Amino acid sequence: MSEYKLHYFNGRGAAEPARLVFALAGVEYDDVRCEEEDWPTKKPHMPLGALPVLEIDGKMMTQSQAIVRYLAREFGFYGANNMETFRIDEIHEAVVELNRELYKVRAEKDDTKKKEVQQSFVDTIVPKFMNFFERRCTENGGGGGYFIDGGMTLADVLVYNITFNMEYYLKLSLDKWPKTMAVCKKVENHPKIAAWLKERPVTDF
Repeated sequence: MSEYKLHYFNGRGAAEPARLVFALAGVEYDDVRCEEEDWPTKKPHMPLGALPVLEIDGKMMTQSQAIVRYLAREFGFYGANNMETFRIDEIHEAVVELNRELYKVRAEKDDTKKKEVQQSFVDTIVPKFMNFFERRCTENGGGGGYFIDGGMTLADVLVYNITFNMEYYLKLSLDKWPKTMAVCKKVENHPKIAAWLKERPVTDF
């Protein structure tokens, strides 16, 4: 078994999907959290000078989306065939886009502009992506309540994480998309995920 260390700041952020996959797989790793004041010293030692970084037996690998895809493949949560992997990748890319839009809301400093950006996000962006997720859930009617037949995959974990963040940051109600939220509830209630959620540090991001 490889020895894993996941390097990131003391927050959920871009490392949380990887942590969720580790939890789902029941694989031990060292959750290395860097405080902001320590980052200037640590930064030169990181590939591309950025976090997260996944250290595997001393080898430092970067890019958050590459990390989470690697872990999903390694631990068996990336589909049973090429089409299932395609469907997972499709949802993954949609989540990346949605998260990018959510970040714009969070990053806006001007109060007036922030209200406009947030309203546009709620009125246009959220329905666009949540309708897509809901449609994919509906199409997979025989999939046992997941996005892909055969059980929980990376797709379910990623959608859970982004919906958690939307609810956390913007206090949104996503009840209009019951199939998607039912998937998220399954992720949240999975014994290994639930154990991680109970123990993970409470942070602002």
